[in-house]
Amino acid sequence: MARIILRKVFFITVPILLILLAGCSDRLFNFLLPEPTLPISVTPFLPSPTAPQATATLPVDPYQITLWVPPQFDPQNSGAAGNFLRNQLAVFERDNPEYRVVVRVKALAGPAGLMESLQTTAAAAPLAMPGLVALSRSDLETATLRGLIVPIEGFTASMEDTDWYDYALTLATVQNSVMGLPFAGDSLLIVYRPARLGVKPANWEEILKTGQPVIFPADDPQATLAQALYRSKGGKLQDDLGRPALDEKTLASVLIFYARGFQLGIFPEWISQFQTYSQVWQAYQDQRGQIAVVWSSQFLATLPPDTIAAPLFPLGEESSIPTNGWVWALSDPFPERRAITMKLAETLVQSDFLANWSYAAGYLPPRPSSLAAWKNQSLQSLANQVIPGAMIPPPNDIQAILTPVLHDTTIKVIKIQLDPIQTAQKAIEQLSPSQTP
Repeated sequence: MARIILRKVFFITVPILLILLAGCSDRLFNFLLPEPTLPISVTPFLPSPTAPQATATLPVDPYQITLWVPPQFDPQNSGAAGNFLRNQLAVFERDNPEYRVVVRVKALAGPAGLMESLQTTAAAAPLAMPGLVALSRSDLETATLRGLIVPIEGFTASMEDTDWYDYALTLATVQNSVMGLPFAGDSLLIVYRPARLGVKPANWEEILKTGQPVIFPADDPQATLAQALYRSKGGKLQDDLGRPALDEKTLASVLIFYARGFQLGIFPEWISQFQTYSQVWQAYQDQRGQIAVVWSSQFLATLPPDTIAAPLFPLGEESSIPTNGWVWALSDPFPERRAITMKLAETLVQSDFLANWSYAAGYLPPRPSSLAAWKNQSLQSLANQVIPGAMIPPPNDIQAILTPVLHDTTIKVIKIQLDPIQTAQKAIEQLSPSQTP
């Protein structure tokens, strides 16, 4: 009886199984076959096995090289500088037709600024990092220490060329490694209206005799002018062990100069309301004073016809002109593409291009040959006087300790009118713990 039941079950279930198998035979056979393999040549730019992988889902095109720039370097800006940059990018694309260049404009600071965007992108979506990024000196140092950019040695020999100013070499070097290609410089200048002054001052003593206020940002958090005057007196910002340090006697001489200027009306109390050189430039344009300390980019970008510019006068015997600038830094996430990305950077620092672009944009060129090509002889002469004394700021960690001291003492002497010698003495006493091991 049991055998009869089993036979019935067999003859009922077997046909059903055959029907089901017939309907899904394609899926069954596909499941049994191995996965097809893609040819290795699908993309030549696969990230290396040790490279960080993107955690965000977004398309990454290895033939698109992205540039991040602050607003002042936007190639879509109207004017000659934007035209020169657009044309130079087009030259690269013409010579390398398999690649295209995309420019993204980032704010200088803030949550969506250059540095914050680099940090966020490196952590969340490293394959979306730009190929090149335009960084200021301070940001270049920060990006280097955070591992957001890579040294350019091995990808280009451009910096071995002799056609670079010393300030440009220092600008691009962090901890003895060349971290980018410099393309723009910016130095402090003295600007004044000779028709209103009646004289063309050649030093601080002659400015003191004019009795005219000198506008500078006395509340500048970086104390840029105080630092320049201190260094021009031979003051050092680091001791023999590389620690931050200030010399009391030299600092006192700077503060005495400020106090004397206050008494003569040269450094009036109201300049302590200015924190930035943009505010100073606006005040100068608004005729609040006939003499001002401004960045060269502010003067060169506008060239007011009633104004003459001169290199920042030293207080002592040494020329010390605060100078910053901009560098093309390599942040390309594809190691295999970094050579071609640096080729793009080389295109953007070619001498003839920089000659035209720097003049149009209002920046000091990093190459002697580029400056020699400037057609305006008076501006060329000005730059030739400024650049030999150009000094790049000390490292960020040194500045973080010293600039608050220089800022505080400046405010105390100009705004509160404290005794300069006692102010210098107390400042050194407060600083001394940071100078000890």
